[in-house]
Amino acid sequence: MDTTSKEEIEKLYNLVDQYETVSFDVYDTALLRNVLYPIDIFDIVQRKISEEGMTLCNFKELRIKSEEAVRNESSKEDISIEDIYSKLELLVGDIDVEHVKKTELDIEIEFTIANSLMRNVYNYALSKGKSLYFISDMYLPQVFIHDLLVNLGYKDFTLFVSNEVEKCKGTGSLYEYISEIEGVDKESWLHIGDNYVSDCKVANDHGINTYYYKALRERYPFQASYSLEYSIMKAIQINKIGISEGIDYWEKFGINIVSSIFWGFTNWLIKDVQKNGKDNLYFLSRDGYIPYKVYEKLKEVIIDLPPAKYLHASRRVYQFPNILNMNRKDALDLLTAFNSALGQKITLDEIFSNIGIEMRKYTSLIQEYGFSDIKDELRNEMQREQLKKILEKLFPEVIRIFEGEKETLIEYLKQNGVFDFDEINIVDIGWRGSTHKAIKDITGKKVEGYYLGFSDNVYDEIKSNVKGYAFEGLKPKEYRTKIMDNVMMFEIVFSSPHGSLIKLERDRGGIVPRFKKEDESQKYLEKIEKGVMKATDLYIKYFPYIHSVEVSDSLNDYFDFIDRKDYEDLLEFSHLSTSVGIGNTQSTQLFVTSVNLKHYGDRKREFNLKARKNLWKNALIIYGSAEDLKKGRFQLDFDIFENLDWFIKERFLKGLRNPRKVYKYILRKMRKW
Repeated sequence: MDTTSKEEIEKLYNLVDQYETVSFDVYDTALLRNVLYPIDIFDIVQRKISEEGMTLCNFKELRIKSEEAVRNESSKEDISIEDIYSKLELLVGDIDVEHVKKTELDIEIEFTIANSLMRNVYNYALSKGKSLYFISDMYLPQVFIHDLLVNLGYKDFTLFVSNEVEKCKGTGSLYEYISEIEGVDKESWLHIGDNYVSDCKVANDHGINTYYYKALRERYPFQASYSLEYSIMKAIQINKIGISEGIDYWEKFGINIVSSIFWGFTNWLIKDVQKNGKDNLYFLSRDGYIPYKVYEKLKEVIIDLPPAKYLHASRRVYQFPNILNMNRKDALDLLTAFNSALGQKITLDEIFSNIGIEMRKYTSLIQEYGFSDIKDELRNEMQREQLKKILEKLFPEVIRIFEGEKETLIEYLKQNGVFDFDEINIVDIGWRGSTHKAIKDITGKKVEGYYLGFSDNVYDEIKSNVKGYAFEGLKPKEYRTKIMDNVMMFEIVFSSPHGSLIKLERDRGGIVPRFKKEDESQKYLEKIEKGVMKATDLYIKYFPYIHSVEVSDSLNDYFDFIDRKDYEDLLEFSHLSTSVGIGNTQSTQLFVTSVNLKHYGDRKREFNLKARKNLWKNALIIYGSAEDLKKGRFQLDFDIFENLDWFIKERFLKGLRNPRKVYKYILRKMRKW
């Protein structure tokens, strides 16, 4: 398991106590850049100078080439930014390289932040009276780095920069130089840095004690090929979760895995509503909750956005009254719908309660059609057809119920200004557009829908009025397939931290929503939302650079997360369950199946089939002890487990459809532990 920020800072405090002198590397240790790699700064410079009208279209390439050339030609241990730009000037002719250099330095300032974890260590060392140094192998001017450190909260230190003293950590000469001129006793000196060679191995070779601070970007996965926008957003995410103390799994998940989806989706939405002069937006609950909050936050940097409202909605409250606008067959299909593909279970009682019919008055009718009790579970299509026949008998009562609900819904929509506009614009996660169609039918107005995606079977009546961010119908196939194959993984992260709307009720103040009782998942959803909004606050600071994000940059991290099925993630998601039914259904489905190894060995096919119906498809954790493993029908050398008393405790192991992955996981852990 990765060391947490809290554990790492405690370890560093303990080390600081043992030494009289503490030195820090600068970049990737004391300071962090909000880009994945230093050369990504050059892409930003390129964009800046291009916006200013400078014709230097291959600046990044030339900047890298200039630095390499100077290093190859120089006899000094390190070079300066002045050396680099003198060489660049020879390559670009009459371009104002001084202005370009200033732009690079300005971008460095804009994209550099303090590592608050390391600053805490620094302040702790300062409070303990330690001698403090910053040491950097760097081409930037010493005065520039000094001012950066001071402005970002570091005080009372001595700074050594390689290009100023012409000595480097990488050769060891800088350590010797500091020891000599500062009179530092190497045995009482602790150096902290992220470069394993220059900050640790070389320092150790020169008698200095070290702490290897693994660079944050090396601790978290990210796309190998990326755009500038992705570099900025990913670095923001990694830096935030890497230096935050006391941040739990779900908040990290919100920041690092899914915040980019909401950022990309909401900025796409904004561009379209601005382009088409929309005068209203209604974000539908529950899936429009986080996009609504991101939209409201973006008002800080985008002027003249249309007013938006968060409108409570659900398939139960909008679709069921809309059966008044359906033919009888479609109405009965809707009223008896349940999702057997995802393992949903539903009883007669739940179906009739959803409609609002008191079925105890109709016991004999139920029995007439082959059911013994209202608690009977609907198991197959034959029973569903019998249920439709019962509803046919009761259809006048059904109509009466939904006429009343339709009146209440119309009043609620009026209460929220929906009837004030000629055209209504709604935002939701998407798929077929059933709520969209219900709003159109009930209001009689044109409704435009903005969705993460919509399926190819979207209702014909609204097909020309839907737009999808990730996919539209069957295209692009890649995104459509990945999302629809993992549809509940997307629906859960889009869900609001309040329950589903199950009814609209009259109150003295108007129409008020009544929600489904909260379940255990709500507390996790609150943390996901908190993480997304923390990331959004940070993204806004760089809005000019990341307002146009490619769909792939928004989605690919979550796609990879779903495909990887890492052990820690499976374990956390094993706490999650949710309902896939309409209305106040009680059946909930798991995201991850957890099973004892012995049971798995005995009933492998059963558990694999169950895992395929999980809301995180094929997500399976197998747990057990060394003894369980020995008893299994698997060819492994179990000698490594003989003396591992800790392992006899029930310890969760990662497992997918192929149990051999479980054992590979164990073997990897054994090598580490």
